[in-house]
Amino acid sequence: MNFNLENLLTSFKPKVKLPNPTDYPEGMTVSYPNVFKDYTYALNQSGLGLGFIETHADHYILFVYHLKDKDGYMISTALSKAGLNSSSYNEDWDE
Repeated sequence: MNFNLENLLTSFKPKVKLPNPTDYPEGMTVSYPNVFKDYTYALNQSGLGLGFIETHADHYILFVYHLKDKDGYMISTALSKAGLNSSSYNEDWDE
């Protein structure tokens, strides 16, 4: 996840300081507790949000959006019109 987000964020300004992958246990997955929370917090510090497209499968489709975009409302609306459901990070996911 870190590699993909770093590549995506090269077009965003200011630079985003993402969590260090070595801060997590070796071999962990993105479903490890607090991973999405940590990445969401890091993005929020730069005025960005992390959104998720629901796939009903065992993988994640993520997108990054500017928080000034009314919490991703325009993106969520566009995805909905395309027949896709999306959501922002929810702290309940880590429980």
